Amino acid sequence: WGKTDNQTQLFQALKAAGMILGNTNQSHNNWYDAWSVDAQKIYYSICNQSHFSIGVESLWLDATEPEGLVNLNQETHLGSGNLLMNSYSLETTSGIAAGLRRDYPEAQGARVFSLTRSSFAGQQRTGAALWTGDTAGTWDMLRRQVASSINYPLSGIPYWSQDIGGFFRPKD
Repeated sequence: WGKTDNQTQLFQALKAAGMILGNTNQSHNNWYDAWSVDAQKIYYSICNQSHFSIGVESLWLDATEPEGLVNLNQETHLGSGNLLMNSYSLETTSGIAAGLRRDYPEAQGARVFSLTRSSFAGQQRTGAALWTGDTAGTWDMLRRQVASSINYPLSGIPYWSQDIGGFFRPKD
C-alpha cells in the first residue's frame, strides 16, 4: 500500500523528506506523494529491503487509487492532487518497476509484475495487472465482472484479474 502507519520506517523516511500527503499527525492513514520520484525511490527502497532483496518476485500494491481520495485538495510534487487524481497507481507502479529493472535485471526486473486495484493509461509498461477489488458474490456482479474483463483490455492494458467468487457475500 502507499498508505503507512506513522510508526514505520517508511513513514519516518518519507515524513523527514516532506513527502507525505496531507495531515502527518494521523496514526495509520498516511499516504506518500507518489508523484515525487524521490518519494518513489524511498518507497521502493523499503520494499526492496523487506521483500525483493530476500527473493520476493512481485507485490500486491493494493489501494493505489488511492483509497479515501487523499490527494483531493492537496498539493503534490507535480501540482494539484485534484488534477492528478487517477495517476497515483501509475506513479506507484512506475517506481517499483524502475527499481526492479535497475537492481534485478536478470531476476525480478527481467519481467516485472505487480498487482494493483487501479490503473491509468500507460501502466502496462510497469508490468502491473489490474485486480477489480473486493466484489460482491452475486450473479449480477459476476455478470458485470465478465463484461469488464472483456472490455478492459481494449484500453491497451492486457493484464486483468478479478474476484470471480466475490469477497463480500450477500448474507454477510
